Amino acid sequence: MRIDLHTHSIYSDGADTPEMMVARAKAIGLDGMAITDHNTTKGWKRTIDAGKRLGVVIVPGQEISLRKGKKKVGEILALFLEKEITKNQLSQADDIIDDIRKQDGISVIPHLFNPFWWRMEGTEVITTAGKKGKKVDAIEVINGMNTESDNRRSDAFATKHGYAKTAGSDAHIAMNIGKAYTICDTNDVEEFRKCIKKKQTFVMGTQRKVYELLGDIANCKIRRALRF
Repeated sequence: MRIDLHTHSIYSDGADTPEMMVARAKAIGLDGMAITDHNTTKGWKRTIDAGKRLGVVIVPGQEISLRKGKKKVGEILALFLEKEITKNQLSQADDIIDDIRKQDGISVIPHLFNPFWWRMEGTEVITTAGKKGKKVDAIEVINGMNTESDNRRSDAFATKHGYAKTAGSDAHIAMNIGKAYTICDTNDVEEFRKCIKKKQTFVMGTQRKVYELLGDIANCKIRRALRF
């Protein structure tokens, strides 16, 4: 199976509807996609319904923004969830990982080394949780909105420290679905989840130029402004 494990819709900071996102996944031949809007699960129902209609596997997820007080300092990508996680403080990182595990979910550090925004290095999240022995399941080693060099750094970190590897487009517009995705040798979504746990994934992605990424950010902002 080939699943894009990181996407955003209009329910957070994406520009396109869940139906448009799922249709794009179907059109390019992906087996599935995760819906991982920031700090919300409001898009789950529409995405899952669209997936059922089009025969696309949908992984319910959430990208959880972590804060020190009011300052955003990192994120955890939570996959295969059953319900929303509301904790959002860096000091609660270990509790968040526990909450994900209680749902038989997968915890991932996305875009470990971020090239834009706040130059966030997700190693702070890993270190904070690690103080209480809580280890995330995987590192996103190809992020479709990252530079090639930062993706390489993420991959090297995952290899050195023995993490499972995932990939996702981080698409905020439907056209970018599938720019990166995770592969497991199975046709069953539950086995796909276990495949990540067992560190048996393969990753694929298109390495993109900085000007392409900046263009996508601008495109998304303009389309959101027009939509809302």
